[in-house]
Amino acid sequence: MDLKIKTKDNPGSDDIRKMIQLADDLLEGRGFEKDTGAALSLYIEAAGRGSHQGLYGAGRIYTDYGEASRGLIYIKKAASLGNGDAMTFLGMHYIEAGDSDRAEECLAPAAQMGNKDALYGLGYLCELRGDDAASCEYYRDAFSAGRSDAALRLGTVYEKTNKDLALFWFRQGGDEASCERLRALMEDLDVEIEYEDNI
Repeated sequence: MDLKIKTKDNPGSDDIRKMIQLADDLLEGRGFEKDTGAALSLYIEAAGRGSHQGLYGAGRIYTDYGEASRGLIYIKKAASLGNGDAMTFLGMHYIEAGDSDRAEECLAPAAQMGNKDALYGLGYLCELRGDDAASCEYYRDAFSAGRSDAALRLGTVYEKTNKDLALFWFRQGGDEASCERLRALMEDLDVEIEYEDNI
């Protein structure tokens, strides 16, 4: 299927939200054949019309496809316009670069917006700093917001001080890593796994 995009001739082309949705669908291959180039074109056009989502989308494509410095320019601009995903991306970028102060500057406002990934990022940052109480608070908020892998981090942090809470959070995780940690902790504590008979 050939998709031709002529935004100036298409009715409704000023609807940036639809443009971003189409770009997202093309990038993921939802309803169309995956077309990263067409998605990038749409993101860039939306960015040219002032869309922070367009800036972020273009920036992610550039960073994912080997043009990190170009991508960061777009992502930083999106973050400056209040895009929570861009702030979170930058925050995690700064954590990886070892700049925890800049990471926190980016993650904190995104977390205040309720961004689950920013909440997780702040939990991870606090964990790196050795502030287990704060890390658990952020991880719990991230888990409540839908970031299920925060349960694994909670179990890991609590495993140092409160085995019961560690067991609880490893059970909440449900992913393979959480199940492995749950089994190992139960063996260490000599706790038997009880199964319910649903017959």
